[in-house]
Amino acid sequence: MKGYIAITGKNIDHYLDQYAVIAFELRNSRIKAKRLAIMEAYIALSSIGGIFIRNGPLGDVKGLFTFFVPVEHLDKLKHLLARIGYCDRFYLLDFHSDQSENHTELVTINELIWKGRRFSLHKYYEQDASLYEKQSPHKRKFKILDENDEVKVVHGYRGDGSETGRRALPAEDARCMVNLSNPYRAAKLLDPFSGGGGIVYQAKYIKSSLNVYSVDIDPVVSPGLKFYGSEHRVGDASQIQFPGKKFDAIVTEVPFSPNSTEAILEAMDNLNPFLKDDGNIVMMSGADQAEKIDHHLHSIGMHGYVYHPIDRKGTDVVIMAWTKSDEKIKRMQGFLDVVERVY
Repeated sequence: MKGYIAITGKNIDHYLDQYAVIAFELRNSRIKAKRLAIMEAYIALSSIGGIFIRNGPLGDVKGLFTFFVPVEHLDKLKHLLARIGYCDRFYLLDFHSDQSENHTELVTINELIWKGRRFSLHKYYEQDASLYEKQSPHKRKFKILDENDEVKVVHGYRGDGSETGRRALPAEDARCMVNLSNPYRAAKLLDPFSGGGGIVYQAKYIKSSLNVYSVDIDPVVSPGLKFYGSEHRVGDASQIQFPGKKFDAIVTEVPFSPNSTEAILEAMDNLNPFLKDDGNIVMMSGADQAEKIDHHLHSIGMHGYVYHPIDRKGTDVVIMAWTKSDEKIKRMQGFLDVVERVY
């Protein structure tokens, strides 16, 4: 299955007989990142056969896109939706209703008709805002080593705030990045610049059985990363070794300082042998580092499938993703071309 479809009056009944239509609404904080949100949903829903509708209904509503979800897998859907990063509200389009009624707060200027079929609109699922707040970096519990090398419990740990010590990765970005790595088909994930544990925390939330490994050169954060459930090692990502291990994915927010870029490239060179042949790398970097990092990853045989600038509260960053598998990128190419035309 190619993962996307264009619906016409001729094929709509075939799909409506087998699939539910679910609309995804972007978070206000990431309303400009629609393409990235579609990519995240596409990869997360691939585990249950989700299909992106390239010409879906409700096209006039900002920040909305739609997927087909197999009816037989609806029992698994809410578990996945609770763990999506860039969308937080989800709607069901009911094509078996006798009347076209909008039972949501969404405002559309169009009739509730798609390809000649009337539908009603219902709220399907909304993420728990209090849980999201609890998971946010300024709220969640963490453990650090204090100046006496004693373990200290803190809330809202953000490191020192320097360019090389940024550790306050927003929950929506961490979730999105983990989802882009295809965690539901993974066994082992590595964060080589783990800092305050945003990636580790969300990786274990998204898939509790995932074996998460972390590395950071700063011993201060070691207790917190272990507390979040990772197998943690203190060390330099450009030198550390994992003999006998192969990771399905490397997911990380790197230091944003341009002075750190060469060390990041050395770390990717060092870790590449420990990535599976069909493994993925997902990374957030500073905008002024991204082009050089992307070029280098391609030069060592990686194939890019995401390159998306994000304005993170005034900090210009880029989320990027690559796969080691030439076959995998060929399978994705049609979908990538479709998403590139989304506005």
